[in-house]
Amino acid sequence: MKLLFQAPFLSTLLIALASCASVGTDQASSTVSDLKKLQKGLAEGRQAITAAVTTLNQLAADDVDMVAEYKAFAQAVDRLKSKSKSVSSTNERLVSRREAFVASWAKGLAGIQNASMKERATKRHNAMVEKFDYLNSISEKSRSDYNQWFNDIVDVRKYLEFDLNPGGIASVKTYIKSVDKGAGKINQDLDEISSELGQLITNLEATKPPAETGTAAGK
Repeated sequence: MKLLFQAPFLSTLLIALASCASVGTDQASSTVSDLKKLQKGLAEGRQAITAAVTTLNQLAADDVDMVAEYKAFAQAVDRLKSKSKSVSSTNERLVSRREAFVASWAKGLAGIQNASMKERATKRHNAMVEKFDYLNSISEKSRSDYNQWFNDIVDVRKYLEFDLNPGGIASVKTYIKSVDKGAGKINQDLDEISSELGQLITNLEATKPPAETGTAAGK
């Protein structure tokens, strides 16, 4: 199963996106659109993580309907798994455009005749690459943490499926606490990655005039 972060994703994607500022406007627009979808997917993934942990903690509480709470927990884990696959699909679509971005960027730089302008373009490109390298580093660490965390919450689900009783809950309490704590750190990482993506979108997206109000449009 493909999770929220694939090992080759950001290292490949970020190189591709570094090239995007100089490609055709249609390619840039499509990339920004997918980046927004990725950012939205990460936000939904964050919500799914929180929901899975919330339902797990409710299951571990005293004097609850264990069967009903377990079903809610299992459904939350299923939704998280589905969201992980959706984000992965967006990632793959972006990665598939890498060659076109790189080729367009190289062609664009080669066509700049003014030496000063070419130097400026190169400096802007290098500055973007540095930012992408940072994003790549935090994303790779977060990917590793997420995968381990996800495996743990799935294992808790499997553990309790056939041992759903007070003794079973008590025997896995340490792991429940670990999953709860780990979710907080992962969500912080997702917030940071989303913020970096937001800055990238701002840097790449062409501006548009503000929408006219109803009164102004009617004049």
